[in-house]
Amino acid sequence: MIREAPVICVLKIGGIGSVVTTLPLIAALKDTFPHSRVVYITNPPNLPLIRRYKGIDQSFAIDPCPFPLSVSQGLSVIRELRRIRPSIFLDLQIHTHRHTSAAIAHLSGSSVRLGFWRSSDWLRSRVFDEVIHANLLSPVHELYLQMARALGCKVDDGLTRISLTIADQDRAHARGLLEGWCEPPTKLLIVNPNASEKARVRRWPIEFYAAAVSRVLGAVENLKVGLIGLAAEFDYVEELRRRLADQSERVRNLAGESSLGSLLALLQRADCLLTNDSGPLHLGLALETPTVGLFGPVHPDHYARLGDPAKKIIFYRPLLCSPCVHHVKTPSCGGKGYCMRFIAPEEVSEACLYFLSPAGEISRSELQEWRFADYPRMVAQDRVPLGIWRRRILGWVE
Repeated sequence: MIREAPVICVLKIGGIGSVVTTLPLIAALKDTFPHSRVVYITNPPNLPLIRRYKGIDQSFAIDPCPFPLSVSQGLSVIRELRRIRPSIFLDLQIHTHRHTSAAIAHLSGSSVRLGFWRSSDWLRSRVFDEVIHANLLSPVHELYLQMARALGCKVDDGLTRISLTIADQDRAHARGLLEGWCEPPTKLLIVNPNASEKARVRRWPIEFYAAAVSRVLGAVENLKVGLIGLAAEFDYVEELRRRLADQSERVRNLAGESSLGSLLALLQRADCLLTNDSGPLHLGLALETPTVGLFGPVHPDHYARLGDPAKKIIFYRPLLCSPCVHHVKTPSCGGKGYCMRFIAPEEVSEACLYFLSPAGEISRSELQEWRFADYPRMVAQDRVPLGIWRRRILGWVE
């Protein structure tokens, strides 16, 4: 006899990239507990993304700022969680909003609560039934999968492939943005020069972008370049377009013109994506778009592991002060981003040409790309004491 579908709550507050790296965990949960109902709690801007992932059955939004609103939304989410009586609560906060997430986990009424632990985490070590060491240099999606292992899930490489729904209207919107300008077989290079306002230091200098893109345009005749960004980033993106004025007919500022769905369709259509460490980078990796990613104040071994290795080229020049994002409140460079300036436009343009030129024309072995560390699989975590609730989560009763 099968009971009512058990509920597994997953909480992740952060940017789009952070949410993308949690999706293999959702796949592992669904693969092991096919009758479960997964409820995802995140900040409002991420809702359109997680609703495009088939493994998530329900979602709630909570905005951790400003303070009065966060309390009101938090209480509303807690009331709903108490109503649906979750069996398991997985708190995925590693860097930010850790007290807020721990409080929601504690008050959720969940039978079992798991969370990440860092040194001196007095509160979290008492709220959670099981804590997992948050190694800040481990591949972040593997940290999330370690929670699945703690629950007894079998994790394999197939579960790290991410399938996001792209609707017909999304593709139609994307085609409309390119219509009459970039029709097949014309190649398309999508460029994202932006980074979250919380970490502008992740931006590669705009003059470097201009030099790299100009060189690529000169080398590939049948190429158009779409510059993407949020509406609030239009002026910054426009500055890059102005620096490419001699190729004005081949470069278009699309900042603010695409929804999430049409952005996914654009990335799927692109022959290459050039971007800083940002939300579009993680979307590109998830869609397995040929991607050239630029890292500096964040370590790529931590955040750029997803995706097909053959379809991504990552540049990173580690300095003594890198990585700094998530580790210090203020970068020692004062936001000047010296680590990003060590990435040369010539090598970035060569990487783009590797994806845009005919096969074999450019040797990848000569590129000075980042070589990911040979990271062994994490050791098996001792399972959470399962007891009665394991029978409940599997959906069986005696």
